[in-house]
Amino acid sequence: MEYEYGTGIPYEWTTGGKCSECGKPFEGMHLLSKTTCSPKCRKRRERRQKEAHAAWIGALHELQKIRDAIKRDEDIEHHRECLNRLKGEINDLLLLAKDTEAMERRAMLEARAQRRQ
Repeated sequence: MEYEYGTGIPYEWTTGGKCSECGKPFEGMHLLSKTTCSPKCRKRRERRQKEAHAAWIGALHELQKIRDAIKRDEDIEHHRECLNRLKGEINDLLLLAKDTEAMERRAMLEARAQRRQ
């Protein structure tokens, strides 16, 4: 591992890879930590990350409203159906994020389904 002169921060060089925003392949040698090909893509990535963070905060706020409604016994059957649908979406997102527990759970369910056939 090499170190950048004067900073003590490790860096590694590599080839290949592609931009996380536009998918354009990187040319030549570049730092292993490189994720975007241009300032335009970097700004787009930062904006997308900021929007995702804001969506997360908003989702937690909306879930708190549902919690309050359930505590007051308001339309519990409807909330139960919506929460089960939300659980499915969350499981899909965990699989997309390559969460090991979600992947193991999916493999277990697929194995169980195959045994029943």
